[in-house]
Amino acid sequence: MNRITETVILSVIQGLTEFLPVSSSAHLQIFKSLTRLAGCGLLLDTVLHAGTMCATLLVFRRQLYKIAVSLPQLFKNTEKKEYFQQSANKLVFFLLIATLPAAAVGITAGNFIEKNFENLYISAVGLFITSLFLLSTLFKGHGLGLSSLTYRFPLLVGLMQALAICPGISRSGATICTALLLGSERSFAGEFSFLLSLPVIAGAFLLQILKTPVTNLWVEMPFLLTAFTVSFISGWVSLSLLIPVVKKGKMHLFAFYTIPLGAALFIYLAVKGF
Repeated sequence: MNRITETVILSVIQGLTEFLPVSSSAHLQIFKSLTRLAGCGLLLDTVLHAGTMCATLLVFRRQLYKIAVSLPQLFKNTEKKEYFQQSANKLVFFLLIATLPAAAVGITAGNFIEKNFENLYISAVGLFITSLFLLSTLFKGHGLGLSSLTYRFPLLVGLMQALAICPGISRSGATICTALLLGSERSFAGEFSFLLSLPVIAGAFLLQILKTPVTNLWVEMPFLLTAFTVSFISGWVSLSLLIPVVKKGKMHLFAFYTIPLGAALFIYLAVKGF
């Protein structure tokens, strides 16, 4: 298998599993382990995430436009209470609050995460944690819109996004399921989760690019561009498919995939260890 083919396969895996609550990081590491593919570590993974991030920008372009328009108002000398009564403005503030936990973890524990990013044992445990998140949606109602949610909502969802930095824990699964447990209506839970991914992925992409020597970037550029393009297209398809699933309340069905996958990964690692 040549390098371009490997990159395309990794990109398709990333694009399809980034938004589905099955952990893209676990799938990427499993594929790399089975094919003995070294890849280019976090740089490639970060570019793959950047491709799916742009797919999010495309799908939620109207919501993002409203957010961009409302941002300057936050810094004007207007009554803050009046500002937050507008839904777009409250959404901006919720996203800012929810971004802080993951940003703090990324800054303080970045080296530890990078060292353990390809640990399949952690991925296996993470898949079971993801399964618990998914099954939890069976036991809670929904119905609250943005106007009815308190500031506890973005804080707890943000903490779960920080937890999902660990391999095997699905970011979309952790954040959407937490939002539903807190009473959010389904459509807003999905929208908030996908929008919340943007600042974290953008920040990780920027940090990884700054850490990578320019010469290495030029050498890897053909593969990185391929990875970005393919993950963008497959990510757009995946996101378009998942949104209706979230609205119909079928998130728990993905647990019937993540539980066997986690068990199979544990068995594989046990056999491989002998």
